[in-house]
Amino acid sequence: KHFFVADNPALQGMSGRISGYYDGVDMQRSVILAELPEFEKPLIIDLYRIEADAVHQYDLPVHYSGQIIRTDFDYQVENTLKPVGVDNGYQHLWNVASGQVTQSSLVSWLHDSSYYSLVTSGGDGSDVIFARTGANDPSFNLRSEPALIIRQSGQNHVFASVLETHGYFNESMEASVGARGLVESVVVVGHNSVGTIVRILTTLKKSYVVAVSNLPNVDKESIHTVVFEGETFTWSGAFALL
Repeated sequence: KHFFVADNPALQGMSGRISGYYDGVDMQRSVILAELPEFEKPLIIDLYRIEADAVHQYDLPVHYSGQIIRTDFDYQVENTLKPVGVDNGYQHLWNVASGQVTQSSLVSWLHDSSYYSLVTSGGDGSDVIFARTGANDPSFNLRSEPALIIRQSGQNHVFASVLETHGYFNESMEASVGARGLVESVVVVGHNSVGTIVRILTTLKKSYVVAVSNLPNVDKESIHTVVFEGETFTWSGAFALL
């Protein structure tokens, strides 16, 4: 089941669901394009909600192009390359580096003349793995491409990510502007069968609260109310900026 909302020009998005791909696991992914006055370009807000009948390890892959500029967490580079895993495609990924995060994680990279920053919600036991294709490929058929794997564990779980495009780099003049983005952290306030609430904090200490409906067959008149951490959130429609 899918729904689409475009009645608010500043907040547009889509959401889709899938069941039965993994036994005992239901997934819903929502992608929102948010045009906010604080940011020079629209933000892409990616909410990946998982409902399961048991605790699992969840890996969220992020494929990007460019060179890493900075992170807000420490990571360790592998001196000896080993595959990330032994099957299911992991055997073709080199584990280049990894780091543990307890809060949200930030990874910034430069591609062409723009900077990109990905900030993803985290928690205790979260890992970020820097990987590259090419492992177990003796004939060199795989292109060498970088990727991130955001690894977290739980039962019912939400990955909340914000991709920010910012700044400008001129290689010929060696000039750089706006290399650091404004998104500081992303936190999942709570989620249930009715909705998901995410808080985005900026470096200017401004907070944005994004609400997404988890109900099927939602229209712009549908009213939602959820309570998380003693705070009540109410909105209408599939998505809202509170």
